[in-house]
Amino acid sequence: MSNDSSDPIPALKRQLADAILAIADRQPIIVAARRLGIGPARMCDLRRGRIARFSVERLIRILATVDRGVSVSVVVTGSPQVCWFPKLRAQADARRREFLIARRTRRRL
Repeated sequence: MSNDSSDPIPALKRQLADAILAIADRQPIIVAARRLGIGPARMCDLRRGRIARFSVERLIRILATVDRGVSVSVVVTGSPQVCWFPKLRAQADARRREFLIARRTRRRL
């Protein structure tokens, strides 16, 4: 498991868990768990925010038991170009910077 702050999975799990909790909000744990098709201990985990114990797939399946669908969209958050070889790109960028710096210093002389 990664604790990386850029990892989108925990936020996705939180969103799915919130949707489940909104449905089961005012129901007793036993009633909500039975309707959602999970055990009372798992319902308790959801209510206490222990979402790391659930997979994204499991949370989606829980929502499906109460006729809720999940849609996913992919959003470009950086450059639309994919750098397939980031180490090579970094090396090329470093050489280019060195070249430009050397060229500027030669012009000043």
